[in-house]
Amino acid sequence: MAKLKVQTGPDNPMLRQRSEEVTDLVAKTPELNMKLGDLVKAMKKAVADEKGLGLAAPQVGENVRLILVR
Repeated sequence: MAKLKVQTGPDNPMLRQRSEEVTDLVAKTPELNMKLGDLVKAMKKAVADEKGLGLAAPQVGENVRLILVR
């Protein structure tokens, strides 16, 4: 599993886009279920490694409405 790079900055275009709903993506592409599971695992590891409180998918370059909160 690759280490995720956290996106930052008030002018970052990824953080300014409207993210897609996860349910829409799963319905369109069933294979995303595996990718989504991998993303959740990687985000969970990133939050733990940084001793953070939460992380949103756009912060790691994925334009979906997903957030993890510890």
